[in-house]
Amino acid sequence: MPRYLDLAQKDGQLIFEGRPDEKLISAGGVNAGDAAAILAESPFETAYGLWQLKTKRRKKPPPNQAMLGGRITEPLIFAWYKDYAHMEGRSQVWAVYDAEEGCEWIRGLGDFWNAELRHGAEFKAPARDDSADHRNAKEGGVPLHYLLQCWHLMEVYDALTWEYVSWRSPDDYAVVPVERNTDFWLTVMVPAYLEFWRRVQENEWPMPTGNTREESEAWRDAATLWLESDRMASLGKSGKERATAAITRLASAKLTTGAGVKAMWSARRPKYEAKISADTPAALAQIMAALKPLEGRQGVGKISQVETPENLILQIKPEKE
Repeated sequence: MPRYLDLAQKDGQLIFEGRPDEKLISAGGVNAGDAAAILAESPFETAYGLWQLKTKRRKKPPPNQAMLGGRITEPLIFAWYKDYAHMEGRSQVWAVYDAEEGCEWIRGLGDFWNAELRHGAEFKAPARDDSADHRNAKEGGVPLHYLLQCWHLMEVYDALTWEYVSWRSPDDYAVVPVERNTDFWLTVMVPAYLEFWRRVQENEWPMPTGNTREESEAWRDAATLWLESDRMASLGKSGKERATAAITRLASAKLTTGAGVKAMWSARRPKYEAKISADTPAALAQIMAALKPLEGRQGVGKISQVETPENLILQIKPEKE
């Protein structure tokens, strides 16, 4: 059973106190949003990058527009979902997993939770009407990185039922039931969490060295899938390139449509850019200080800086390449 950080059990009833255990929260841990990164399934972050954040080696980036929009929309979705599901619930309820076994660092913060019915929901508010994730949800699918988040929350809350909600408006939404996957949680997710959190606690990420030959069934399955997918991707890329060439030859108007495809010609103005790299933040600061006076002069646009954090990159290629 979970241990709630802002719910107390009194006279057999769960009472919302609204005072989370700040000591546990500030101590850090693995949250639902960390699951995909730790399992190398996140399109946004790597396990090594997440470790850098957890060990304060780099600062957490400021929220982007999608995150800010989600924070604004979340109360609207919560109110809508209560009516949709015909049940009361709490928003942003902190809980920790299996605290009596020393795993209080595995935590969750649900968007919707009904403790009596043990039902929860995860909300997403896609900003674009052409969002692939939103279209996928309307067809009953949940992106794997969000599915891992839901599985994490279901185990932390010991939920019986859960729903993934992709919501753009009361008239444009999808609600997808999520089945609990305790076997995957115990055999894959928890072991990965334990290894990741050990590295956080020891404040060290061992760098891979040497060569080895992997013969496990899991490796063979993954390698076979990768090779098949790589071959299909190559065929798909080649086919798309040939189709693009044919459409380019046939697109005689500014906008040509037909058979589910539209092609539009547009003129692109010339653009000239200078790229300067720096090895240290101090060197980058010196470069920016020298360039800033040029900003706004005739023909010079905004001068901005881009920082690429340290990371570990895995390159995969066919063995006989």
